[in-house]
Amino acid sequence: MKKIAIIGEFYSTNLGDAAIVDTVKNMVESNGIEAEIFDFGARSNWNFDIEVKHYHGILKVAKKIIHPLYLNINKTFGLKNQRHRISDYSYFDDINSEEFGGVIFAGGQLFSDYFVKEIINLVKLFSNREINISFNSIGIGKISDENIDKLCKCLKNPKVKYISMRDGSDLLKDRGITVTDSFDSVVSNSFIFSDLSKINFAVDSCFKNKIGLGIMKIATKEDKLLEFWKSLINNIEKLGYEWEIFTNGDPWDNDFGEQLLKYIGRKDKSVLAPKEWKDLVKIIQSFDKIMSFRMHSHIIAYSYNIPSFAFSWDKKIETFFFKIGHPNRATEWKRLNFNPEIIESLTYNNWDDEVRKRQNELIKKEIKIQVCKLLYEK
Repeated sequence: MKKIAIIGEFYSTNLGDAAIVDTVKNMVESNGIEAEIFDFGARSNWNFDIEVKHYHGILKVAKKIIHPLYLNINKTFGLKNQRHRISDYSYFDDINSEEFGGVIFAGGQLFSDYFVKEIINLVKLFSNREINISFNSIGIGKISDENIDKLCKCLKNPKVKYISMRDGSDLLKDRGITVTDSFDSVVSNSFIFSDLSKINFAVDSCFKNKIGLGIMKIATKEDKLLEFWKSLINNIEKLGYEWEIFTNGDPWDNDFGEQLLKYIGRKDKSVLAPKEWKDLVKIIQSFDKIMSFRMHSHIIAYSYNIPSFAFSWDKKIETFFFKIGHPNRATEWKRLNFNPEIIESLTYNNWDDEVRKRQNELIKKEIKIQVCKLLYEK
């Protein structure tokens, strides 16, 4: 039996991406098919050695002068959407039709300006090798009309056998792309990886009565974010709760966490910064509840039945919480008015087990369909 290649942002420094990719691999293998992971960016390891501190002075200037100028140039000349992420496509030479029967793009917000050029190139590459392709639980990010048209043309390639969407499916349907309607309720494949990977760590008991605060750096918003977190932490402490800061692994988030601790005068604490995706799972699993920015931190919390509240910065966050039946658990961070009931809801209101069970069954069924289409359709 031929193998299936799993392509995704495995070596992204947002370690939630790796959790999704590994989940899909496990789900494919649960169907008796060998699967192999390939990093979307053709990387071979996680790189956490990015030095950010010496950029701070430059960034202060960039925030005031260079960034607004860049945005104005983009608006005038349309220079956005020109990023290239893969410099050497020979990384994918091992994915050949003799060994592989199909390729699954494993999920995440791949349908966006940031990834579209590489997706088009990879679909062309694999279709020329007569290898079937599927897109699993994909999200739509910021994408221009020009790029969505190019992407849809690419997705009409006859070797693309299956597309399921985490969100934004109407954007494709309006352009004649067949998207799997029966699984529109699927939130993300990652939420069942606790079921398949059996990753249940011996958690750090000193975090069990604390709230995990998941931070994220947003370019040009650092000052507002520092004030946001300072106010939130003050309110949490007034209610008698303890807390710890964690990240999804991104070096810029880690550095911002250190800035935050310094800003609020808490030299006694340190940022919980994972070095691989299993570390991220262990950190989140250590808390009774989390309040966080990053999408994948909430998917992981949902996987392990840990209550969470989201500080939304992207529509995908609200979509996730709407699909799991808790739209009140996500609020745009800039508009948050702290209410003690937010904490209370995390203490007494866990996820709906019936919804989790239904999602679990749908996702397993969806992966099985993809495996069959990839291996048995011409």
